[in-house]
Amino acid sequence: MISKKILNALTKEQLIFLINQYQHMEFIISEICVNESKQHIPSEQAVEKIRKELHNCNFPFCNSTEEFISLLDYKMGKITLDKYKKELGLVERRQNETSGKYKTCNASFPK
Repeated sequence: MISKKILNALTKEQLIFLINQYQHMEFIISEICVNESKQHIPSEQAVEKIRKELHNCNFPFCNSTEEFISLLDYKMGKITLDKYKKELGLVERRQNETSGKYKTCNASFPK
């Protein structure tokens, strides 16, 4: 669940994006349920499909309003993956003195 604090900080465009994501997810889940009720798929498979779709939604619980807004902006295509990483502080821009290579944090990022 997204906190009220985070929701209040979002722009109208970001709220519309979230509503569209919710409506899309609701449609997909209802289609899965229809397929199950018409016995096109077993109940266990329907549950697994719903879990997969919810996982694909990929909106993690964020404690930080800034972190959630950055994630939304990335998912909306407003910022690049590199900028998203930088805003989260996951890319260290300091060069390693001995190797001269950039160090990066090992983290998973949304697709």
